[in-house]
Amino acid sequence: MLNQGKNFRNGVCIVVPTFNEVGNLPALFQRIAMVHVPQLSLLLVDDNSPDDTAKKALELRQGFGYRIDVIKRLGKYGLRTAYQEGFEHAIRQGNAIIIQMDADLSHGPEYIPTMVDFLERYDVVIGSRYKEGGCVDDSWGLFRRILSDYGNFCIRKILKLQVLDATSGFKAFRSHALKSIDWDLVNCKGFGFQAEIAFQCEKLGLSIYELPIEFANRTKGKSKMSLGIVMEVILKIFSIRMSSQAYKK
Repeated sequence: MLNQGKNFRNGVCIVVPTFNEVGNLPALFQRIAMVHVPQLSLLLVDDNSPDDTAKKALELRQGFGYRIDVIKRLGKYGLRTAYQEGFEHAIRQGNAIIIQMDADLSHGPEYIPTMVDFLERYDVVIGSRYKEGGCVDDSWGLFRRILSDYGNFCIRKILKLQVLDATSGFKAFRSHALKSIDWDLVNCKGFGFQAEIAFQCEKLGLSIYELPIEFANRTKGKSKMSLGIVMEVILKIFSIRMSSQAYKK
């Protein structure tokens, strides 16, 4: 099933959705520049950020030694559609590997070469906080740890996932794996869609490897996570599990 030919790594695109992340762009671009992966590119998908993230990205993108593209959308349409649009663009550009990560550097770009290496044997690699050896930043408060642990636990149990970090937003895909995703079956607009993608990957029989990572705390900007968002996702995924015939196959 996997192509082990010489062109396996041709085209590695990192897709990053942004909304008001202008303060993180210089560090993001610089740290990705230190990643030693051939034919690497970065695609930002911006939801019309009021802080002019897209404009700043275009101003900063020269001189980093890799291609940086920006898709500026006309409104705040949400995380799921940002990734879907970014993934489809990356595939159309002929990339063999597509990586998703956050703009706030909670996902360390230094893990990318290892993720790419594991894609020689797997269809999907997930950066995992909950795999043995993984962890979160020491600066996380108790409430945030409980919120993350409880939300992830509930989602895994509801969807009966084998993946330990069901809500991880740090994933690397072989292009054929992304092409197999049925976006019509993805219902969550926000971060809950991460679990739905993991669920589809398992149901499709794709081979998955969880790579232990340290999930860092953002240094600039404001986290978009809250208890309300987590509870909404749990309820929505529970509803999906109970009512959708597609998820009972």
